[in-house]
Amino acid sequence: MLVLFTFAACEKDPFNGTDNHMLEFSLQQADGTTYGGEIAGNTVQLYIPSSVDKADLTAKYVLSELATVSPDPATVKDWSTEQTFTVTSFNGAQRQYSVKVATKDVMLGESVYLRTDKDVEEFAAKKIEIINGNLIIGAPAGTDSISNIDALAGLKEVRYKLTVNPTYKGDLQALQNLKSIGSLLVNGSPKQLKTIELPKLEYIRGALSLQSDSIAKIGFPALVSVENISMTSVGLTEFSTPELRVMDNFNCRLPQLDKLDMKKVETIARGFNLNGGFSWQDYKQVTPTIKELLLPALTRCEGMTIGTFLALETIDVSKLTQTNAITFSNLPAVTTIKLNELNTITTNLHAETNMSTHANPQLAIFEAPKLETVGGEMNLEAFVNLKTVKFPMLKTADKFRILTSVQHWDMGKLEEVGILYAYNYVPSIFKNLKKIGSLSMDKSPYEGEMDLSHIEFGNSISIIMRDAGITAIKLPKTFNGNEGLFEINLASNPSIKTLPQITGLEECKRFQISNAPGVDEVVLPSSLRKVSEQLSISAGARSVSGERLQEIGALTLSANNLTSMSFPNLETVTGKLSLFGKFLESIQLPKLTSVGRLEIGGSYSGWQNEKLTNLNFLSTLSSVGTLEIKFCKFLTDYSGLKKALDSGSITAENWTAKTVHDNAYNPTFEDLKAGRYVKP
Repeated sequence: MLVLFTFAACEKDPFNGTDNHMLEFSLQQADGTTYGGEIAGNTVQLYIPSSVDKADLTAKYVLSELATVSPDPATVKDWSTEQTFTVTSFNGAQRQYSVKVATKDVMLGESVYLRTDKDVEEFAAKKIEIINGNLIIGAPAGTDSISNIDALAGLKEVRYKLTVNPTYKGDLQALQNLKSIGSLLVNGSPKQLKTIELPKLEYIRGALSLQSDSIAKIGFPALVSVENISMTSVGLTEFSTPELRVMDNFNCRLPQLDKLDMKKVETIARGFNLNGGFSWQDYKQVTPTIKELLLPALTRCEGMTIGTFLALETIDVSKLTQTNAITFSNLPAVTTIKLNELNTITTNLHAETNMSTHANPQLAIFEAPKLETVGGEMNLEAFVNLKTVKFPMLKTADKFRILTSVQHWDMGKLEEVGILYAYNYVPSIFKNLKKIGSLSMDKSPYEGEMDLSHIEFGNSISIIMRDAGITAIKLPKTFNGNEGLFEINLASNPSIKTLPQITGLEECKRFQISNAPGVDEVVLPSSLRKVSEQLSISAGARSVSGERLQEIGALTLSANNLTSMSFPNLETVTGKLSLFGKFLESIQLPKLTSVGRLEIGGSYSGWQNEKLTNLNFLSTLSSVGTLEIKFCKFLTDYSGLKKALDSGSITAENWTAKTVHDNAYNPTFEDLKAGRYVKP
């Protein structure tokens, strides 16, 4: 029965020798690790970890019965290229197979904590190439932990944070194959970590953060992109990212920096802040020796601050076109600043110092040939020997300072300045200006006439004269901006005996002469007709006059020696008319008809008016709101107020013992109504 069954089976499926198939195919490492192939049609596809040496693989295969293969796959020594094999059946039929070997990364979908050497060994056994989580090397505190991470040489990517803790006592040489990390944090100062060089690292998706004083050198020669770089290190002397193109923010304090290589950086989306100061309190510890800060490819940066590099000589941001702000601070050795393409500064351009020893005496020329707009303040005061400023295209600046040291200004297109701080009157600048919000001038060595007549002022003009160099000032006809203030301040210099001749001004809100003890006579501009808010004079003057003045908001005189005052055309004082003065005797107001508040006399019993005997200078006054007449030692005649009384402006409410007192004669309201204007 058995023999018959076997014979029958052979009769049913006889061997015909036509099969020429590759039934199985795999590659095997020396340690026995096997990688199976997927056979689809005439193609065999294998995937092996990228860390596996393709020259260290041996082929294993199964063919159809009695079939042969040529060449023998077992003889192939290098599987880095596609291989072709011919399978021949027993009866001679042939079929070709292509064997393709591709690499794939081995991924671990969790964070890895390596706190001991044993942890490293266990992780290495998994041959992981990508960590889809965090990698923490070393314990955050305690005694020294890991000494060696050579087993991590196959690691290519850490998708989240790579943290090196202070207990780690090795280096990072084993991470030479890393191409991408989420972020890199060096926490504290690992003892043996002096250098970080990752030659294949191309991307830091998040931040590079370093708070370590032990690391002296960082080099990422292949890095092209990083989000944030934040480093504070006393020990770091060299930072090199020669291929870096893009970052979001750079914020570093590196007191011993000698070399910074970022020559290909094109974009810093937020800010670049580099400081060489160890601390703001101890400048003796500031020892950076870097001489060049070169960012020649940078075109875009939201803001830039470079401070406290005592040996720095050259700053090159020659392709930067637009930025929010630039600050140069404590850079005493800089001789060259390249801003060749800069067009717009949204807020401030500052050169500053908080110590006189860190002012810059070296820079002679500051130029930005394409700069058109400064939206904030431009202040170059830290460059104390600056001789030439070239902004030939500058049209507008919110705040600008004219420095006395500068001998040549190339600013022929400047038309509008919000606030102009002028330490000198420079005709070549002022002649093209059309609008100034506020002008503040002080310490100007200029001698001669200032011409401001063609400029529209929105707020104020304040000129502090410390000598008599300015002899004349031409002003626009009207000046009614927010403050509308024109001020001449003689800085309490008694040697200045005369005011500059002021012409052109017809109307303003506020007109002020202050701190002028040496001026004996104050003559207001002959063109001035109206001061709508406040006329204030603080001087040593004996006489004050305004020939054409017709209307004043308020008049305040502070002149202890004042004897006479003449406003022959003054008709209206809408606010306060204050006529206080110990020696004030001659007052000419022949056309005055209306006063909001009238004040006459002295301040107290020890400082009384000793000259006025009558108020006849008010004989044309018909309207007065409130009044106070006091401390007039010899005042006995009030006849000058008859018209105001008859008009009903003087009433029992505003003429009381509290408003008229301590004079030689203090008539009551009933006395005036009865005609008793003169002391009996």
